[in-house]
Amino acid sequence: MPSGAELLGACTVLLATSVWLIRRRLYPKPIPGIPHNPIASFLGDIPTLGETMKNGILSDFLHKCADEHGPIFQVLLGPASLVCIADPYEIEDIQLRGRSKLLDAAD
Repeated sequence: MPSGAELLGACTVLLATSVWLIRRRLYPKPIPGIPHNPIASFLGDIPTLGETMKNGILSDFLHKCADEHGPIFQVLLGPASLVCIADPYEIEDIQLRGRSKLLDAAD
């Protein structure tokens, strides 16, 4: 029969492993090759979006990202990524050619 200390140690290891696995699963996974804001937490850009929605509108955040990262960038919403295209010429190119080189590189 395990002693109290052994049981406590096993529970601690199990809890630490569980927290690590859950955090790893929830942490944002950006698409390689597409620029994004630095990852500050497992929520991604959600805290910044919340601040922007209090002080203004969503387009302010998207314009800021486009100015910093260029016409194609991604917004990290928890473990999901949202690819934004801010240039009408790039949108037309993607529609006419099917996909751009940048999006193909992300695969």
